[in-house]
Amino acid sequence: MAAAHILGFSLIRVAAAILAPLLVLSPHAVSAVTLSLEGSPGAYTSHTLNSSYEVANPWKGFDLPLIDNLGGDGTLISVLKYGVKGVENGLSVSGPATATYMYLGSEAGFYNSLKSTDGGALLFQNHDPAYNVGYASGPFSLGAGLLPFMFVSNGGPSVANDGLASWEMNIGYFLLSKTSALVYLDDWGAGPDSDFDDLVFRVDVAPVPLPATLPLLFGGLGMLGVLGWRSKRTARGRGHGAVPSSTT
Repeated sequence: MAAAHILGFSLIRVAAAILAPLLVLSPHAVSAVTLSLEGSPGAYTSHTLNSSYEVANPWKGFDLPLIDNLGGDGTLISVLKYGVKGVENGLSVSGPATATYMYLGSEAGFYNSLKSTDGGALLFQNHDPAYNVGYASGPFSLGAGLLPFMFVSNGGPSVANDGLASWEMNIGYFLLSKTSALVYLDDWGAGPDSDFDDLVFRVDVAPVPLPATLPLLFGGLGMLGVLGWRSKRTARGRGHGAVPSSTT
């Protein structure tokens, strides 16, 4: 009987050791995540996209179906200009997530690129045939808070979503849904044209998926429970002994 209790206690300890990290991770793994604009609302300026700033329509050549026909002339976007762009404002995600960045186009003479601020990896850039409209970079794992990306113009001036902006480098946002947004760059070229078409991309976020081994772990816990139950039952049978048969 004592051996059965020891075995049962050992199985409980093993199960607790396996379940403890899962109980910590599971709420984050299954919770929905959302995008929002972080920081004081007063820091953001409303701006209406308007092709009259240029001779050519800034959206000419963009694949609008990729963004559900949104984002062209007349779209009201939220802008953070240099001088007010800081480490406390920008596009933020509510919890651990994966992010995918899709290149939507650019109409700029400068060589503009999108880079990660978490390691500096190049996500895509204009004037490069390797990155066509619709090119997707990711998914990347990230924690809650401001998304780690930055625009870089001509290899110098930059504006970081989770940081500061160089002179005349402005960034705009348009929330398509709770998990998708358009992000626009207005670089420092051609004066204050405010066209916000110097590099445009779409970002989509999703919850961190459950580990692929989770069903196997729960299956293993089930087997441990069955083994414990059978061991305890066997020990009880041995403790009581066999009932002697009657003789005449």
